[in-house]
Amino acid sequence: MKIDVFGHGMTPALRERVLESMREAEPSLPNWVDLEPLYDHGERVRILDANDIDIQVLTTPSPPLETLFEGEELRQVTTLANDSMAELVDASGGRIRGAVSVPLCDHDFAVGELRRGVGTLGLLGPQLFTSSLGMPLDDPTLELCRIN
Repeated sequence: MKIDVFGHGMTPALRERVLESMREAEPSLPNWVDLEPLYDHGERVRILDANDIDIQVLTTPSPPLETLFEGEELRQVTTLANDSMAELVDASGGRIRGAVSVPLCDHDFAVGELRRGVGTLGLLGPQLFTSSLGMPLDDPTLELCRIN
């Protein structure tokens, strides 16, 4: 069995929500615009089949959502990202697994969304980038409350 981990993927709904929000700010998100397999899951399955990949574990594409949004908008887009990831998993017939997006800059929300993502949505665990808003993961300000 071949398993591809840390592929990137999203639903067209998440893609459109992020791109619509970003049109005013005009950040550079070429992968979100140009890489069809990120949001076209028929194309993704063709690539998986062509490479004899049985299961793919997806994460939300870079850049981290916390670099694009803040406050309530960040929480809304993160919730959409996780709900969308669960939709991809459910629709994949077992071919796709997904990770939970967690904005480490919003500790309480991140912990709650991790619990919801794993416990309710059935995602595997958190997607962590190598830093959060430029701070390394071992920075004391990123210490999350303990999950019991």
